[in-house]
Amino acid sequence: MSHAAAQFKPQWIALADQHSREMRESQFRARQTHNSGAVLPAEAACYVSHARALVVGWAKCVADAFTAFGEPVGREVHAELSKFFAATVATRQSSFQAQAELRRMRTGNLGTQTQLTGLLRGFELNASSALLEARAILGKQRVEIGNRPQRPVLTKYVVDTYVFNWLADSSIKRASLPSDGGFAITHIQVDEINKTKDEERRARLFLLMQTLHCELLPTQTFVFDVSRVDQAKPGDGRLFTSLKTQLDGLNKGKESNSRDALIAETTIANGYVLLTADRDLRLATVKHGGKVVFFARRQRRTPSTAKP
Repeated sequence: MSHAAAQFKPQWIALADQHSREMRESQFRARQTHNSGAVLPAEAACYVSHARALVVGWAKCVADAFTAFGEPVGREVHAELSKFFAATVATRQSSFQAQAELRRMRTGNLGTQTQLTGLLRGFELNASSALLEARAILGKQRVEIGNRPQRPVLTKYVVDTYVFNWLADSSIKRASLPSDGGFAITHIQVDEINKTKDEERRARLFLLMQTLHCELLPTQTFVFDVSRVDQAKPGDGRLFTSLKTQLDGLNKGKESNSRDALIAETTIANGYVLLTADRDLRLATVKHGGKVVFFARRQRRTPSTAKP
């Protein structure tokens, strides 16, 4: 829904500008009739039209957002639509009433009160067609997504920091990376690259990360002094502990083992494939049921693949 909200914001601004223009035009036309009783209905019609446009616009943005992610809208979206409709009608009705009351106080014309009461009473009913149209938009999106042919599930590859460094050194060619899926990282790789002292190399590493369009995954476990609070899940840590224990046994407790264990755990938990040039990390990942594409030292051609 946050994606839909981002899409709807500029549309909301555009609709507000359109409402202001329509108000000025309708007021001008009403005054041209020389009938003082024509102004309030004209203004009410503009507020109702604005409410309808907002509701339909919101539904279109939500439908587009779900379509972009290949997902059908669910029941909770219809519930949100009803809330949005009620809130939008209420605010537009309140704004119309406030404007009418200010004019009544300014002009002293008490004869408009009966007219105002009737217009307010019919406000929601006159706007209700937008709710039906919005529901139809969401319903159409759900049907269209349901009728789409199923796309093959692409493999996701978690890229170890080793691989980024070897790409930067041309020890691995970009063409050697798998081409049948997307790439992912955790904050661990970002933190490790941030520690690169050479500014030019650090920039090159981050450019590689950007070029691969890496998805940022949360780690499955929070580790004190290693994990970031907003990028780690509060897991039970069992898999992490087992991975780190094995890594400690393989390399006599390297300082990077906690970080490597978090990367491996995230890869395994999500069913992804790890791309690494670290032999110990490869062994530990495979031992725990993970899949690995391993790049041997100074490997420049197609990598070997290790599977459990």
